[in-house]
Amino acid sequence: MTKPAIALQRNEPDADTIRQTWMCEALGKDSFIELSRKPSAEQVKVLGTRLDVIERGERETFFEKGVIVIYVERTRLWAEWPNPKDEGKPFHSFDAWMGSGEGGETCRTSRYDARTFVQETKELPPETVKKIARKNTKKFIDIPKKRRSEPKVLEAACTLSKPRFDAFVEENIPEAHSEGTRRLTFNLERSQYRTIHPILVEAKDRYEATSLEEALEYGLIELRQGWRKEERDREEAKGKGASA
Repeated sequence: MTKPAIALQRNEPDADTIRQTWMCEALGKDSFIELSRKPSAEQVKVLGTRLDVIERGERETFFEKGVIVIYVERTRLWAEWPNPKDEGKPFHSFDAWMGSGEGGETCRTSRYDARTFVQETKELPPETVKKIARKNTKKFIDIPKKRRSEPKVLEAACTLSKPRFDAFVEENIPEAHSEGTRRLTFNLERSQYRTIHPILVEAKDRYEATSLEEALEYGLIELRQGWRKEERDREEAKGKGASA
């Protein structure tokens, strides 16, 4: 069954209209209407199953992931979402729910990236945005908004590989934000190299990174998030011990 085309209003549509348009495009209009009429507990079940499918790689739909994350945040469904690691009790915060899927902290980063991508591209028709290649999403939102809707830009974002799209942006959109590069050198022992290099290669596949440098960035972000989670857990444990 072909999904109905739902076009965004062009004169500054309100946030609710935009979110409903996203959900209609991601799930199909009839499916979204049916979902929105269900009790919260049933919505949790339906969306949880959908996220599991996406995050296990059975279906790579970055746009859909971002839409679902925004919907869960907007409706505060996370507060009714059972946490399997806490005896099925509801999550205590949106951020805790964000790191609850397949991959833990990796999932948290991916969900936040998807959320940012959908929010940053809300001025474009969702049926177009969802076709943008996953690995081109960060570069695409670096492009000034006034240029994102150009047909050649959208076509490039949807069809080119990341290296070719990066080159396209640098050549055709010089005003796009560019981070540039900085050299960071490590003098590794042979044993250290034999340990670290295979981990970086594995991380590149795990994070779907386009380079070992990007894999290193994601890995260090996940490591830092893990440290902060341990600190939060220790503080919570101290609080529970003091109140006992």
